[in-house]
Amino acid sequence: MSFTLDGQLWVVAADAVRWFERVAWWETKSRMSTRDEGNRIDVEVWRLQAFTGEPEAAELTTFELVHDEPDWTVRSQKR
Repeated sequence: MSFTLDGQLWVVAADAVRWFERVAWWETKSRMSTRDEGNRIDVEVWRLQAFTGEPEAAELTTFELVHDEPDWTVRSQKR
């Protein structure tokens, strides 16, 4: 598995961990979406370790990625 961030290819080095978090829709909208608008109250979050370049010399970076259909966002990135 791999992904591209800012034009750079990152290769996932280990199994990712996935969970779901409740969206605080009341902080960003005046009302909850209707069923027709997409009743989205949870987002998918992935924590994974990835590297760029050659695996032997690579330093792992830990990412938290948020998948809120259809978008992916980097929540945090730590070396």
